[in-house]
Amino acid sequence: MRALPNDSTIQVVRVKYGHPLGRGPEATAIGTLDTEAFNKSKAMELPRNIVIGHDALLAVGEVCQALKLGKKALIVADENTIKIAGKTVEKELTGRKIRHSEYLIPDATWEEVRDGEERIRKGDFEFAIGVGGGRSIDVAKCASFNAGVPFVSVPTAASHDGVVSSRASIQKDGEKVSIGAQTPIAVIMDTGVIAESPFRLLASGCGDIISNLAAVKDWALARNLRNEYFSSYAAALSELAARLVIENASTIKPRLEESAWFVCKALVSSGVAMSIAGSSRPASGSEHKFSHALDRIAKKPGLHGEQCGRAARGAVRRRDDHDDVPPQRELAGGAGRVACDRRPNDRPGPRGHRR
Repeated sequence: MRALPNDSTIQVVRVKYGHPLGRGPEATAIGTLDTEAFNKSKAMELPRNIVIGHDALLAVGEVCQALKLGKKALIVADENTIKIAGKTVEKELTGRKIRHSEYLIPDATWEEVRDGEERIRKGDFEFAIGVGGGRSIDVAKCASFNAGVPFVSVPTAASHDGVVSSRASIQKDGEKVSIGAQTPIAVIMDTGVIAESPFRLLASGCGDIISNLAAVKDWALARNLRNEYFSSYAAALSELAARLVIENASTIKPRLEESAWFVCKALVSSGVAMSIAGSSRPASGSEHKFSHALDRIAKKPGLHGEQCGRAARGAVRRRDDHDDVPPQRELAGGAGRVACDRRPNDRPGPRGHRR
């Protein structure tokens, strides 16, 4: 390979070809490219292994062994999710000769995060596994990040995209705050388990995904007004997940594994978009601020995705580009169809199944 000249420039030429039987081509210089001008660099932290489907829990041991995570794991769960999926995880780890210990938490608070971190350090655990609907995964995510070990996400409900992203929602000093941690090295989503969770949780996951449309518009506005970094790839992936949920909202039904499969894939797309962007921008904007405000002032806040989906409807404003489907109507249609499919006797599940 020929080395570049010292001035790091490349001459660009236009080649003019003559008749095939005539003289050879002529090259005319039209300009130069400065190879020193491009200096962009981007690091992306993505999950290395994602398993979604029926009986996916049975792949936990195999995935952990294939990724060479180690021979000792701390399983973070609560009293409910340890029964729903935790025992199966333990059985699969034992089958792969991976030692494990349970850490059952009552809630996702900063105290639990510190305690989990201390357990990992003192117990010489090589990785953590979060088994739950949100709280257990958030604690495992933060505790493992602080201790410097990887973690595996095993959600029992598809109620929000935090099960795939690097962000965690933790109760600190009496308030719920969003904390940056690490992306799970692996995500294992058993559609059979998720389909059996209360349908309100799945509808909440749809609301969280649909709110991406508002988040991306806020992100684009920040780019235009404050010259904030904007990733077209991350934005497109985030919007695609939202639009697919809206278009297929009528097919998302209670206790239907196919519905859980669809929503899980959309949540993964949303989480990957955040990993590409290096921030929560593709899936978190003013609608999430509204949800956080409700968490502070409401006596009984709703589920995270419910609040974000509702707030997104008010956050999105009609643009001058006259989309084929106006954003507000699009949001209302998708969220409404999922909400209407919820049965009256569907109530929030046990603590392990709530955000």
